[in-house]
Amino acid sequence: MNGENQPQQNQHSFAERMACVETAIRYQDKMLALILDEMRTGFARIDTKLDRADARFERLQDQRNKDFRILLGISTATALGTIGLIFKVFVAL
Repeated sequence: MNGENQPQQNQHSFAERMACVETAIRYQDKMLALILDEMRTGFARIDTKLDRADARFERLQDQRNKDFRILLGISTATALGTIGLIFKVFVAL
C-alpha cells in the first residue's frame, strides 16, 4: 500500500519544498530591496556631507586667495616704498 502512494508523497514533498524555496526567494528579494534603500539613503547623506565640505573648502580657498592678494599688495607696496626711499637717498647724495 505504501508503494502505491509513493509518487503522490513525492509530489507533495516536492510542492512543499518548492513553496519553501519561493518563500525564501521572496524574503531575500524584500531584504535586498531594504538593503538597497538603506544604501541609497546612506549614499545620499554622504553626498550631502561631501557637498557641504566642498562648499566649506571653496570658501576657505577664496579666503586664502583674498588673504594672499592682500599680503602680496602690502609686500609690494612696502618693497616699492623702500626702493623709492633708497633711490631718494642715493639721488640726494
